[in-house]
Amino acid sequence: MEVILIRHGQTFWNQRGLIQGNIDVGLNQHGEQQARNVGRTLPQNQAYDLAVSPLRRAWQTAEILRELITVKNYWIEEQLREFDQGYWNGLPGERVKESLDSQLYRDWQADPIELSPPNGETFKQVEQRVSRALELILEKTEHPLIIVGHKVINSVIAALAGCWPLEQVLDRLPENAGLVRVEF
Repeated sequence: MEVILIRHGQTFWNQRGLIQGNIDVGLNQHGEQQARNVGRTLPQNQAYDLAVSPLRRAWQTAEILRELITVKNYWIEEQLREFDQGYWNGLPGERVKESLDSQLYRDWQADPIELSPPNGETFKQVEQRVSRALELILEKTEHPLIIVGHKVINSVIAALAGCWPLEQVLDRLPENAGLVRVEF
């Protein structure tokens, strides 16, 4: 089955370089336009099922898509929330990389599968959480599936689909409103 992965549109936090993680931040105007633009690339004569992260930036993107395409089934799925970056959530990414936890950040980048940000998740934990959710979603899917998610979550789903190894998730992060097609 084809699954279309769409990352949410831009937020003010994306624009400012802040780590969002699983903090609930909404789209900015540019992010709303990005969502409309990606929605216009989808075939209009097709019905879809839509599974969405519960975070505002994802469901706002999904609502914009729903204005442009036919959606038969719609699920907000808690397990599709973004990767929890723990104490790094809300901080400027550059600050974490360069000063605050620079060694810890380098260690985590070298092994994000087994190591986590302070009080956050490992990629192995994210993979397990998303894998269980994906099984349930695919069982009830009746039409081509669109998942509106996040940078790390969508890259992990693509890894689960065999597009690349989990070790390469950080190298394959989608841009805001980025679209990736995978097969399950």
